[in-house]
Amino acid sequence: MANFAQFNLSKEMVSALEKLGYKEPSPVQEKVIPKALRGDSILCQSETGSGKTHAYLVPLIDRLDLCLPRLQAIVICPSRELARQVYDFAFPFTRFFPKLKVRLFTSSEDK
Repeated sequence: MANFAQFNLSKEMVSALEKLGYKEPSPVQEKVIPKALRGDSILCQSETGSGKTHAYLVPLIDRLDLCLPRLQAIVICPSRELARQVYDFAFPFTRFFPKLKVRLFTSSEDK
């Protein structure tokens, strides 16, 4: 059985995932997380609910240097709805990484 520790994520990230209820990676996460951790470019298409958002957010958050008080990553989404969904997936990690800052910025209308 696969687990998140197999990806060489930090102990803190593996613990956070377990506490958030994620026991094992989805198939898309098994394929994407190792590539993201290597810094490879990724193009991923998968069904809704398959774990795509965590497939890139988990390695992104895990590789941040939270001791550096500066902007280190921006996630750009094509709609307010998707931006809100990504924010809602990212924000719970702030419970486990107190220096992690997650912000949501959107326009006043979708175009």
